[in-house]
Amino acid sequence: MSAEEELKLLRMLAEKMGSLGPIVPESLANLEGWTWRVEGRADRIMLTRGAAPVNIVPSIQNEIGWLHSILVAFSDPMSMFHFMCDNYTFALSPFLFRTIGITLPNNTLLYCSVYNPATLMGPLYGLTWVPAKFWPYRTQVMVQASHPATALTPTSQVVFFALNRQYIRDKKQFYESILIENTRQTIGRVEVPRRNI
Repeated sequence: MSAEEELKLLRMLAEKMGSLGPIVPESLANLEGWTWRVEGRADRIMLTRGAAPVNIVPSIQNEIGWLHSILVAFSDPMSMFHFMCDNYTFALSPFLFRTIGITLPNNTLLYCSVYNPATLMGPLYGLTWVPAKFWPYRTQVMVQASHPATALTPTSQVVFFALNRQYIRDKKQFYESILIENTRQTIGRVEVPRRNI
């Protein structure tokens, strides 16, 4: 759907139903045209000390959706996790997080999910990012990893990664379902069965 067609559809919706309220993840169950998706990596990604950041998964572009959670685990606590979403960015390692901590906006929870040098899979140092409300994105999501030049070990690995999200796969169907659901909730009626006494 082109930008011009999308604008035309939104104008038509606004004329028919007045102002649209925000579409929040809690209302998605009543709407069509969206889907869940998990981006993940179970294979290890090698990181070299001082090298440029490496994409963990291909960047997500030209898509509207909501992020639910991100999990990443490294074999070295100094390895950096780089997160870019629209205009919001941060870079953090499990070591830095445990040393200085960090405060994130929007009631977002970030914690060390594992910090153990002796697991059955080898050393594991992980970060988990979970927003209180699903985090909206509009243009781009990029997740990368790097091993800084100041790290003690020459290499590190991304042992595990997962990014959970919902996104709008069909804009026309999504916007039409907003119109249908809004009309159903505004004008619709509830019929209660009557008993004959």
